[in-house]
Formats: sequence, structure tokens, C-alpha cells
Amino acid sequence: MSKNGKQITEDRPGKALEPYGKSKLEGEKIVQEISNNKKIHSIIIRPVAVFGPGEHTPFGKELRNAVFSKLLLAGGFQNKKFSFVHVQDVVNAVIHLMQNESNYGQIFNIAAEQPIKYDEAFRTYLRALNRFGFENMKMQLLGKLSLIAENIPGIIRLLNSKSFKPFVFKVWRPGFDMTYSSKKLLATSYQFKLSNFEDVISSCIHGS
Repeated sequence: MSKNGKQITEDRPGKALEPYGKSKLEGEKIVQEISNNKKIHSIIIRPVAVFGPGEHTPFGKELRNAVFSKLLLAGGFQNKKFSFVHVQDVVNAVIHLMQNESNYGQIFNIAAEQPIKYDEAFRTYLRALNRFGFENMKMQLLGKLSLIAENIPGIIRLLNSKSFKPFVFKVWRPGFDMTYSSKKLLATSYQFKLSNFEDVISSCIHGS
């Protein structure tokens, strides 16, 4: 969410916070240059935090491994919202946008309609784990312990110390406390298939 409290739209200039984002921003510039010079139609998409079965980004791998063995801590994420999207909606949105020439040359955010607060996301994650019963009991226990730890004064400072580093995973990453508007995409008549975070996170657990 920007400083004025509104969700970030495509009109706001792109700003990278870490190497991964910088590479994507550089990619946008290259696409625009080639499109202008070669007169090739292009559409730039900006997916937010992408979730899905077998998610294979570095952060996705770390998170998937961590849920089996570590406490998950919000870091600077409490009481903030984040935007998310399921990988299937990214694919569907790209196909949808390519089918209409009026979308050429434009930039589109791809984010589920409503961002979710971290606290609710964690509760949703625990509900999703319960769908799989005994299969994920260790994950359920670690998730519940993580939720308890987040609500004990002073415990976060202790767990963030170097001595506890092997046992915790900080969910927060640069940019995860920002929210993005999908109004421009929705105005093209696109409809999200997976905008319920419990369904989204369940697909990740099932596909782990």
C-alpha cells in the first residue's frame, strides 16, 4: 500500500526493492524498447506474490521447506495486508489480455481482488492444514506454535536472535507489506478463479 493509503496502481512508476525485482523491472524496459523499435505488440504484466502447487521461486522453496521444520514468524508483517495471486489466475489473465488488441502496449497488475491481513492469512493457513488431517500433523503443530509465539510479548525479539536462527523462518520479505490494485484488469471483464486465500494456500500444500 502506498503512503497515501491506497493500493498501488499501474500508473505508479515501478520501484525494485531487491535483486529479483530489479531483474523484472529491467525486463520491462527491454520489452518496451523492443516493442517500440520493432513495432511488436506487447503487454506487460505485474503479478504479485504468486502461490500455487510446486511453487519454485527461491522464496517459495524456502517457505515450503520451512513449514515442515520451523516456526514461521511475521517479522515486520503484523497488522499489515499483502496482495497475492494463484498461478492459474496469472496464466488465465495473460491469455485473456492477449485476446484483445486494445490491451496491447499496456501494463496490468495481476492480484486477487482483495488483499489479506497477515493474521488472517495465518489462521487461513492453519484451516487449510486441517483439510489434510494427520498427513500434516507436524506442520499443524509448528503453525499453531508460530501463532502462539506471535502473540507473546518479547518472544519475537528472542526468537529473532542468532541463537534461534536455525529454528525460525521470517515470512516477511521486502515488498510483502504492499498491496496492489487489480481494477484495471477487472475492467477488461476478467474474473479471478481463485481469490479465496484458503483455496489458494490449500493448493500449495496439496502440491508440496
